[in-house]
Amino acid sequence: MKLGLSNPEFSGVVTGVYNSANADTDWHEITISDFTLLGPGSSLTSGDFIWFSIRSLNSTGAVYYKYGGSTPADPKVNVLIVPTTEAQRSDAGTIIGDTISYAKSTAGDDIVIQAGFGSLT
Repeated sequence: MKLGLSNPEFSGVVTGVYNSANADTDWHEITISDFTLLGPGSSLTSGDFIWFSIRSLNSTGAVYYKYGGSTPADPKVNVLIVPTTEAQRSDAGTIIGDTISYAKSTAGDDIVIQAGFGSLT
């Protein structure tokens, strides 16, 4: 360490993006195979979440997310909340498992999820 600085956090091998086309307020599960690689636009097939960011665009309501699986009708309690037109990021060490679930509070809202992945095979 020099001048009180440390090495930067590992940010992943690749970055992918997921655009929600769901027009409902149900919970939806996403894994790496739901993401598209930035640049060439190809699908990702395997790897571990290193970080992810969820953003509500042109929203009229909040977006909810949680680590792990869900069923469409799960209640929106004990979850993380992204307020209207804001974003949140989760980094390595806070992500549990290889599945993230999200739900919208308003069916027509648009959200974008970006993620960095490591350990690609």
